Amino acid sequence: MSDSQNNDLAADLELGNQSNRQRRFPAVFIRLLLMLSSTLLVLVAIEIVLFALSAEDGTLTFRGEEIVLDPKAQAGSEIRHLVDLYTQNRDSVVRIYDPIVGWRTRPGIERPMMTVSEAGFRGLRSVTEERPSCFRIVTFGDSFTFGAEVLDHEAWPYLLQSLLERAGLGNEVLNFGEGGYGTDQAYLRWTREGPLFQPDLVIFGLQPENAFRNLNVVRNLYFGSPLPFSKPRFVLHENQSLQLVNSPPVSPEGVWQAIENGSLLRHERYQSKSGRNWWANGRILALFRNQMYKNPRPCRVSGLFPETEAYRLMRALILRFRSEVIAGGTDFLVVHLPNKPSVNSMQPLAYEPLLEELAEDGVVVRPESQLRAIPPNDLWAGEGKGGHYSPLGNSIIAQFVANSIVSSKVASEPDRMSRPAPSFAK
Repeated sequence: MSDSQNNDLAADLELGNQSNRQRRFPAVFIRLLLMLSSTLLVLVAIEIVLFALSAEDGTLTFRGEEIVLDPKAQAGSEIRHLVDLYTQNRDSVVRIYDPIVGWRTRPGIERPMMTVSEAGFRGLRSVTEERPSCFRIVTFGDSFTFGAEVLDHEAWPYLLQSLLERAGLGNEVLNFGEGGYGTDQAYLRWTREGPLFQPDLVIFGLQPENAFRNLNVVRNLYFGSPLPFSKPRFVLHENQSLQLVNSPPVSPEGVWQAIENGSLLRHERYQSKSGRNWWANGRILALFRNQMYKNPRPCRVSGLFPETEAYRLMRALILRFRSEVIAGGTDFLVVHLPNKPSVNSMQPLAYEPLLEELAEDGVVVRPESQLRAIPPNDLWAGEGKGGHYSPLGNSIIAQFVANSIVSSKVASEPDRMSRPAPSFAK
């Protein structure tokens, strides 16, 4: 066969292949369209069935369990239940409404795992608000600062005091950490209580997931938290100014009414679109949310990038916190308290730029490398199953912070650091 015949044959084959591809493309497109249509019909059918099986109040009973499938009523049902529990047990609940920060642990409470003084810090010792005769440290933050899942004497602020005493530095550490707090609440609690105790050093525990709490107003909407409270929230404007909203926070009794009239959803990041967009009002999505609430909420620190609102707001709050503390003549220190995703991450932290910015000013302590060297079963409470540091994890934090304080410029002021340590007698 000649070269020209071969070329003609190749051209014919190519034309044939093109023709086959052209014929196959509509067929593939039609099959894909049929699959999508079938899926849509199935979803519509499920939606209709769920709607038909739901009671008038939007609930569905399945295997003895009541599931709320009306998205508009879903949050309301849960919140009203939590509010009822709160009001019925108002005199005995652990956390109570607070007109500044939303909630706090009941002062003077004693529980097997923890105690809180009448002044509001962890432990039952008495401390005066006057300037002490020793170096006073106050800590603010969330449950990682408070020391959830460990005893009073196992929390890192308590251990920090002991370590500084052994180093010859008379001191006392008051732990104002509180479970569930965002950066905003920690800062607001400082503004009310911190200056009263005239501290020499303020320590803020930076737990990265707090950034997402800063975008929340109704605590229960934050992945089904069991707290019936609302919280204050700061809004960061384009000119970098901060506006405080929901202050004082709506009380538990008024939360649902404020949700219904829209006043609490105006600045609420979570589920704020439910009831506004048609796609957020389906029974299927409600069923998904119902199941999601039963699972541990995700700690999405992997998405905490500088361009996000969560990052920018957390940064602005920390910088204001630091600025006001320093302006009052008190030293300020940030302790990075990484949660499980941050400790386990093999990639650079998404919020690394913030830590680096704080490090430039010498106000951040970063113990994550030491924490990563500890086996997970030893680092986390409950033999690795808990979400907070174990006693060992707390001791690592305390040692790292103590080393930083001893070697810092703060520790170079002997007139303050040589004061005798206070008595811890209850």
